[in-house]
Formats: sequence, C-alpha cells, structure tokens
Amino acid sequence: MLLGAHRVIVTTDLDILNEVYIKQFHTFQARMIHPSVAIDQENGPQMNVFLGQGNRWKRLRALFAASLTVAKVKSVDPIMKRAHEELIENLRKYENGVINVKPLILNMTFAVISRSAMGINEEFGKSDFLQKVMNAFDRGETNVITERENESLEEKAKRHQDFLDFLREAQEDDLDTTNKADFDTKIPKKLTRDELIGSSQAFLVAGGETTAILITHCLYELALHPELEQIILEEINEHIKTPDDIDYNCVKNLEYLERVVKETTRLHPSAYLVTARRAIESVILQCSDGSSIQIDKGTCILPNIPVITTDKKVWGKDASEFNPDRFLPENSENRHPMAWLPFGAGLRICPGKTLAIYETKATLVRLLMEYKFEFCNETQTKEITKATLGFVELKMKIIPRKIV
Repeated sequence: MLLGAHRVIVTTDLDILNEVYIKQFHTFQARMIHPSVAIDQENGPQMNVFLGQGNRWKRLRALFAASLTVAKVKSVDPIMKRAHEELIENLRKYENGVINVKPLILNMTFAVISRSAMGINEEFGKSDFLQKVMNAFDRGETNVITERENESLEEKAKRHQDFLDFLREAQEDDLDTTNKADFDTKIPKKLTRDELIGSSQAFLVAGGETTAILITHCLYELALHPELEQIILEEINEHIKTPDDIDYNCVKNLEYLERVVKETTRLHPSAYLVTARRAIESVILQCSDGSSIQIDKGTCILPNIPVITTDKKVWGKDASEFNPDRFLPENSENRHPMAWLPFGAGLRICPGKTLAIYETKATLVRLLMEYKFEFCNETQTKEITKATLGFVELKMKIIPRKIV
C-alpha cells in the first residue's frame, strides 16, 4: 500500500521482522515519516533520537541513552511522587462517583515528563503547553532551556536534577567515540542547542501520551479481571507499606505487576504505527517459508502488531485471553523474539522503555493502594487510532480503599 510518498509493506512474518530489526538493521535504521511531516532526518536542526537517521541518529542515541540510565531514572522519583499525590488529590473529588480517568492520567504523565524533561512546572491539569504539544507538537518553548543556561551553580544546587539537566550534560560534555568506527568524525559530538530542544520535545511527546494510554489500558484490564488485581494487591502489600515506599528499587520487585503490564501491551499495542522501518537502500529479505522478497529503497516495513499479538500459532490457543503468566521466563524462552514489539526491537528499540514500565508500575501501585476502579453504566470502550491507539474515553467508578 501507499502512505503519502512511501510504499509500505504490512507483514506478520516474524522472520522478515527479525531481518528488519536485527540482521539487516543498518539497511532499515530509518523511520517511516508521516506524510504530514517534511523533515531532513540527517541534517534537520532540531533533530531527535526518534526521527534521526544515519550517523546523526547513532550519535543522538548514545547521548540520549546516557540520560536514561537506571540511576537517572531513579532520580525522577521525587517528581513522580509529587505528580502521584496531585493525581490522588484530583481523584478524591470523585470518590464513589464516576470520572473519565483518561485525561487525569494524561495530566499526571505529562506532569512527570514535562517537569523532568523540560523543566516546565505548570499547575497539574492546567497546562497550556500540553494542549500545544498534543495539537501541534509545538517546538517554540525554549524559555526554560535559556533559564537553565543562565542559572548559577548555586541556583542549580538548590533544585532537583532532572532529565533536562542530563541532556544538557550531553550538550556540554564530549562524547567518547574511542573505538567507534561507525561515527563520522566530522559530526560534532556534543549535543547542539537545537538538538537539546528536539530531544526534550521527544521526551515530552513520546513519554507523556503513550505511558498514559498504557496506564489506562491496565486499569481497564484490572477492572475486567478483579482476581488478578487481588494478586497485585497482595504483592504490593508484601513489598510496599506506604506511598513513601514507592521507589524504583521496591517497584522493581513487583514481578507479577510487571507481567500484567507486559500482557496489557500485548493486547493493547497502542504505538504500533511508529514501529515501521524504512529501507535506505534496496535489499533482499528472507521469509519464514524459505522464500525471499525484494525490497526497494524507500520501502517501509510495518509489523501488523495487532494481528501478531493475537496469533494462536505464536501465543497459543488462549491468545485472545488476558494471561500475565505467559510472560513467565519458562513460558517465554521459546517464543520468537519478534512476537512482542511494544517498544520495537534491536538497536532502535525505544530508549525510554525502562522509564515507561517503571512509571506505569509505580502509578498503578499508588492508584491501587488508594482506590478500586470499576466499570459502570457509563463505561464505553471505543478506541481510536491517531498517532497512537487508545480509548476515546474511559469512565470508571472510583471506590476508596486502603490495603491493610
């Protein structure tokens, strides 16, 4: 099929996808660009790791990854806890009533990512910038970056360090390219100011809406499966006694909750459209039946993830059922590596995967410690695909509770 100027091949062949993401990654390192966006992926000024290509992408990936280490993800805990408390404060207004949880969850994830990646500290739920970003991916917000550039060391020491600081470190420090022959030595190794803006925007757009959709889908599945929610509550009670205990180390121990999150991404692949890869040169790919297929330069390969994730040949006879235990190590070891692609795969896998799963788990813990979310006669589950796939709205009844 054609999407704008791109020829797009949609496939469920896992061996083809393994060729694209792993074996012949160099040929498919480029992303498919939506026809509404005209951008130079190698030389555009405000390029980011999501859209970059070639040596530009390799360099940005190294700089971006340095800002998303586990240690730096842990540093976001104070920002996340504050956003959680603001979310709970808003939910208290609707206790024992019905509320569309989707916008509140989005306000929470946006607060976390905007405060940690952009230094924007707008009031919870009253962000003009959120509307700008969601409507037009606005790129004009540079005031915070200017403020950071002009602040003194004393001023910096008085506030919490965030992802914007980590990105600015990449702007200030040289990237070690020793023994990295694939880097073009003519390309500057430091993050430029335009790239700093573009990278911050990538955090904001990719880290806000997608995580909110995942959390919303998790609440939906737990309302459908209260028996699984009870297992999660018991696991939470074993590892976490109060909201103050919700941090990276404690949340990491919640293995059943993590399997629930992974199973949710399987049945609700919200960002599947961004997993497409574009060939930068012509190539031949091997298919699972032993045949081969010629791929012309510029052709995009798009995994049909909604079909793959419910394929009984891949996931078993219960593929359409919600079963977190399919992600137990013993049940996953013989599964094709391309069967589960919510964050992509290979070198271009989403660099924010660790943060997204942690934020989802931590938010669910805080919410479930306080409330039970149930369906009501106003609940509708209509979904719509724009850049992502998610519920149009999700109205739920909010019932207060405490874990004893």
